[in-house]
Amino acid sequence: MRVIIGWLVVALASCEIPSKEPPADSASLADTAGSSESTDSHGGDQISEETGVDTSSAEEDGDATQAETIAEDATTDMMTDLDHAEVAPIDPCDPDPCLDAAASHCDVYRTALVSHPSTCTAVDGMPVCERAQVSAPCEAGELCLDRACTPVASRCEFPIVGQLAVTTWIDFGDQALFPDPATCEREDACCRDWDGDGFIDNALGDTFRELATILGPSAAIWEGVVARGPPLLELRGVDDWADDPEVELIGYAGSQYRPDDGTVVVGADGFEPGTNLPPVSGWGRIEGGVLHVEDGYLRTVVGPPHAPVVMEYRQLHVEARVTPDGEHGGFAADGVAGARGAKVSGLIARDAIFTGLNQHGFDFCRCISFDDVDEPFIDLAAGQCHPPESRAPTDGCVESDSLCELLEGPFCDFLVARFQPDIDTNGDGRFDAISVGQWTTLVAVRMREVEDCP
Repeated sequence: MRVIIGWLVVALASCEIPSKEPPADSASLADTAGSSESTDSHGGDQISEETGVDTSSAEEDGDATQAETIAEDATTDMMTDLDHAEVAPIDPCDPDPCLDAAASHCDVYRTALVSHPSTCTAVDGMPVCERAQVSAPCEAGELCLDRACTPVASRCEFPIVGQLAVTTWIDFGDQALFPDPATCEREDACCRDWDGDGFIDNALGDTFRELATILGPSAAIWEGVVARGPPLLELRGVDDWADDPEVELIGYAGSQYRPDDGTVVVGADGFEPGTNLPPVSGWGRIEGGVLHVEDGYLRTVVGPPHAPVVMEYRQLHVEARVTPDGEHGGFAADGVAGARGAKVSGLIARDAIFTGLNQHGFDFCRCISFDDVDEPFIDLAAGQCHPPESRAPTDGCVESDSLCELLEGPFCDFLVARFQPDIDTNGDGRFDAISVGQWTTLVAVRMREVEDCP
């Protein structure tokens, strides 16, 4: 650094600064001819009249030596000042780069506000953010909405303020009859590789494909779901439909959808029974016009219209291209890069499947009496059906749905064997959740009202 600064000072000191005065003309030069020293007509060397010796080079050498001395002295003074200067250390945590990571959000069940206070620590001159997680439960009668615990006295007071879309089509993935020879997966495989083995996991879709000869094709089952109450999704907090780092997803059961004017009613059963909690909740982001939800839950109804089975997806994932609709004020959601539709996937706890089947027996199987009123068909601890003698069908009674017939007869064990978990969620070496993936399409819609609300 001393060499560089010295060079700069020498360069500046030795630079020839041109005169701002106009050059002398020949007359003025003639006037000076009688002086002791003269300059030739070209302004060149200076000649002594007494000795005839060129004196200019000696003077220039003296000037250069003086300039170098000045430069060296200036450099020495500058370096001395730098050596004695106190250089303030650079703090990588000022300004704090961890503040953005500390933003609060609602938990997926809308029962608490979760914050992530962060501490910045300098490690080898680089900032390292250490995040904590603090959950502040909402009070009774409150739900966490828009990053705040908000009073919601009834479902009629639930604020529906975002953009809406209504489901027009759903089907399980993995319903193709034959695998694709290039990928060894079915052509409609959906939607996520949960265990990292390189293949899409969709055990529930596989099960419904195998049971199609008994229950009918899964597409027909989902048509019944859409007909009796099409799922209705709401996106909240969207500031930019191309790229938005955080948006919220909430869902309801729709009713009375009118395609002609693009309106829908939020159904009276569009909330969790006995609560003001919506049956779909999650949060995510929009990147390049694609919605990514990577944490949430979804409670849905699977089965024929007259005999539904309620199931809950945990770790809800959604991947969908979303487009705002200026006419209806909502948004449309469809597949990315030519996919069959938007991807909706999750994990269902094994016990949740069996609890749903037991509940189905309570609600819809009218031709049977149960020895075990809590678990009429399936022993949750054992993961298998109760012995047939504990399920006593009424003679001559005919069930109205095929699922009850399966649960009542010898096919119960066959049915339960189909609903087996395939994913280990806690790393204990045991499968405890069933993977599910489905395709769906949604169109933009406006809400007319919430059913049975003033």
